[in-house]
Amino acid sequence: MARLLAPLLLLLLAVPAHAEFLPDLPRAVTRTDTASRDAPVIELGYDGRAHFALGGEMAIWRWQPRDWQVRWLVGALIAADNAQSRLPWPTELGRWLAGGAIAVQLPVGADAERKVEFAVGLYRQQARAIGDFRLPDALKSDAIAFGGSGYVIDFDLAVQRRFGPLLMTARLNDRVHLPGFALLFGQRAWADVLGDALADNLSHQPSIDLTARWPISPDWQPVWALHGELLVPLDSYVTTRGYVRSFLGVALPGRRGELMPFAAIDVGAGPGLLVNRQELRLALGVRYGPK
Repeated sequence: MARLLAPLLLLLLAVPAHAEFLPDLPRAVTRTDTASRDAPVIELGYDGRAHFALGGEMAIWRWQPRDWQVRWLVGALIAADNAQSRLPWPTELGRWLAGGAIAVQLPVGADAERKVEFAVGLYRQQARAIGDFRLPDALKSDAIAFGGSGYVIDFDLAVQRRFGPLLMTARLNDRVHLPGFALLFGQRAWADVLGDALADNLSHQPSIDLTARWPISPDWQPVWALHGELLVPLDSYVTTRGYVRSFLGVALPGRRGELMPFAAIDVGAGPGLLVNRQELRLALGVRYGPK
């Protein structure tokens, strides 16, 4: 036992002063402004059907050896949507995701508002009906089953810099599902085994984010965001789905976080078990996230 504990003790003693446990920010380039349905915020919206999400990220450890930083973070999200009900609170469909990642902020100069960050993580995402509710839509042979559920390896690259008065953020992301990861190495048989065992028929979910924030005042700041995402199936006979979501909001920064009323437009595949529906949704809502 002593031989096992000695390396851990030496590692703790060797952690330099640059290391910090429970730092204030989970990422150098925040995800709270993204228009993604999986943003780490609290969000309530209504587009004729109600939507609610409770998400967040927390950094466990940060290490800054020189002019770059490494963060170990965990994140989770619970969301609910209505498929038929017009009530202002969702009670029919649910989804969740949870996992962790290692994020590395790369050195790009002395400008504090210019940042580049790369992250790799492992997450589990799941979609299901709530209670006894069942979707009336019958699944066709080319439908995506399981609502995009599965284990995913998450690759994320974010760049932030100022252009004139605007603080701009661009983010490229790809969630590679474990069956899709097997396909990367030409292992079709293993991909089928993993897909059956994990109830997952997606290969990967590439996405792109663009965000523009105008810090015109410390009390209110207009924010525009755009998110586009594809859901690429494991099998060629299944139809690739996708959606584009954009919102325009006004951020109201406070001491503990930031409140943002917004108007959004959402085109394409629905969230979770609604992935096979193609819809146009106009929504009003409000979100809250840490800053």
